[in-house]
Amino acid sequence: RLGYRITMVSVLGRVKDSVVQLKRLLEFCSNQVDYVLVKNLYWGTGDKFTRYNNSKARQTALSHGAIELDLPELFDDIFDFIDSNDLSFSEALEHDALTLSNQSRLFGWVDAAKSNFSKAEIQLGLN
Repeated sequence: RLGYRITMVSVLGRVKDSVVQLKRLLEFCSNQVDYVLVKNLYWGTGDKFTRYNNSKARQTALSHGAIELDLPELFDDIFDFIDSNDLSFSEALEHDALTLSNQSRLFGWVDAAKSNFSKAEIQLGLN
């Protein structure tokens, strides 16, 4: 009525549960929402997501116009630093305790993530 659509984002790992949860989401929402499907490459390269890649859930989502994105792998020590300090990515980039090398890695990761996420900028409200 107002011209808005809901976007459902599903962040995927390589485990069966990722496909099961996506299947449930598709059954509940059908084609009434937009879908953004994000492979979390922490769990391996995109081609290693065989359960998801070969799933009926993926085919159904794509038939509803889903957009697939890759979330680049983030170094464990950077993730642990962010998580243990309860920081956002921007806060981590400004944090004094983040080493220069990890700051550089995080800048690169943020740039790569932004580039990938730009494929769904309308659905994610990034425009």
